[in-house]
Amino acid sequence: MSESKYHYWKIVQGYYCGSWEDLTQSESMIEARSSLRDYRENDPAPIRLIERRELREPIELDTYRIVRFRFRKGRKIIKRGISLSEARSHCNDPDTSGDQWFDGYERESGARDALNKAAELGS
Repeated sequence: MSESKYHYWKIVQGYYCGSWEDLTQSESMIEARSSLRDYRENDPAPIRLIERRELREPIELDTYRIVRFRFRKGRKIIKRGISLSEARSHCNDPDTSGDQWFDGYERESGARDALNKAAELGS
């Protein structure tokens, strides 16, 4: 099952000095309603429950390596274990190519495979 693009929070807020302020944050509606009830019983200020949606940070599973390709001299690995954005940034730099060579990138095997294997062992 894949995760949602967003994370949904249940927020209990109190109205203080003319603005709503977050008091508690929960993933569970049951927990949030319990907090709401507690605040309403013990706080004279207006209290409300809202839901907030936050964009989840993407988890990059794959790692990449920089490979220097040389005309008629083969290839050499320059860097390992970097993100796709780092690899693209490196290769777009004009200083990473010359008359008889250039730097490219390729996905390293193992990162996603290791995660899939761990998931299989856990189930």
